[in-house]
Amino acid sequence: VAAIAIEVLEALDAAHTRTDDSGESAAIYHRDLTPDNVLLDLSGVVKLADFGMARAMDRARMTQPDIVKGKLSYLAPEMVRGVDPSAQSDVFGLGIVMWEVLSGKRLFDAPTDVEVVELLRDARVPMLSMERPELPLAITQIVHRALEVDPTMRFASAREMMVALISALRILPEPVDRQILARSFQAAYDTVVKHRVELNYRVDPVHKAAGS
Repeated sequence: VAAIAIEVLEALDAAHTRTDDSGESAAIYHRDLTPDNVLLDLSGVVKLADFGMARAMDRARMTQPDIVKGKLSYLAPEMVRGVDPSAQSDVFGLGIVMWEVLSGKRLFDAPTDVEVVELLRDARVPMLSMERPELPLAITQIVHRALEVDPTMRFASAREMMVALISALRILPEPVDRQILARSFQAAYDTVVKHRVELNYRVDPVHKAAGS
């Protein structure tokens, strides 16, 4: 998870530090950082998709700042209050994704949008170490820092969080790189394909019998 997050942060850093031809900031903030938008291929390459919710600061026609867009459950607390997106709001979104993937649970989940907004305003995050006590402390600390309610208490940039994760991975007994990710993805893909083939094999005779 941390290795994938590093790749996502690299993409975010490129978007956040974007400049125009004159050298002025033309930062783009994703604003819709959800698990569905983190794509993995079999070569171990991670891609961040759907910048459709993003705001390019150099666009002539700006999205109205008081309209909240993106999936509510993955928005930063300040965004539900109408504050403009920032690098820290994208960091918060990635923090939610990491917390959910590592814990296997939804973080800000409620039956109605109004209830989700209330959860986000407080942004009370259960300790990840209670959900997964075997996780390295350095990783859980990084996730919780990304999920601070106060944006100034989070990582100042995607790059800062990326550097922290790289440092945390270096102290792990088993290093993780793109080749390891690729092997993991390929194994998972092969398992899914095998399962589908077996399922089709079991279902097809039933269809044939029904048609005879």
